[in-house]
Amino acid sequence: MIVALTNSNLYSNNFSNDWKEFREDYHQLFRNVSNTKLKDLAAPSAIVLSSLLAAQFDEEVRNIFKSIDDNNFNQFQIVANQLGEPISFCVFPGLVYGSGHIFNSKAMRKTGRLMYESVLLNGLITGILKTTLGRARPYVESGNSRFEHFTYKDDNFMSMPSGHTSMVFAMATILSYRSRSTLLSIIYYAMAGSTGMARIYFDKHWFSDIIAGAMIGTASSLLIINAEKSRKNNIETTEIPIIQFNITIDKIKF
Repeated sequence: MIVALTNSNLYSNNFSNDWKEFREDYHQLFRNVSNTKLKDLAAPSAIVLSSLLAAQFDEEVRNIFKSIDDNNFNQFQIVANQLGEPISFCVFPGLVYGSGHIFNSKAMRKTGRLMYESVLLNGLITGILKTTLGRARPYVESGNSRFEHFTYKDDNFMSMPSGHTSMVFAMATILSYRSRSTLLSIIYYAMAGSTGMARIYFDKHWFSDIIAGAMIGTASSLLIINAEKSRKNNIETTEIPIIQFNITIDKIKF
């Protein structure tokens, strides 16, 4: 019973510390945003320009995927599509975070926490853009340039950016950052890319939606990573230095 109570207190303390760091990361994120400089607009500009460039190939890419008639490829796309479903980006970070508690691993808890922070930020950005832009999905058959701005009730006009793609790329970026392994990074981003392909294959998104989603998901995680690093640096620079004095008294012989 004593062991159970000790573990319970440990889990409670760990959760409290993680929740505190979660909040502090977002406070730092908002501080970073408020201090945005002209050079910091390079990333949003790159997303816009890349999306506009990709839009020139929307119809060609869509036709290529529509021409594929292979059962094995279809099954693969079904699995890839599931990676971007809400149950994946809600449950998977929780499994990683929960495993950190079970195995008493601070590193796993941190990975799960960062994924949740990234998913939350990415979901906010993606949701706002989807409803603001109101782009028609490919299956509506009205072309890639039809927009019904500020549409939030009709899913047919929430094509840009791809939420599935942005979420998977957000998680892939955190996992890549935490793993610090080139091989694992390639695997994570390959899986994220397959989800983007699946969204085109099932005619849910244009190619430019996928490019925008991938870049937004990646950027969201980079913002979270940068906020955490800034917070740590602030803590280190504001700590009060501790000065230790060691006094040695030699023995005096008479």
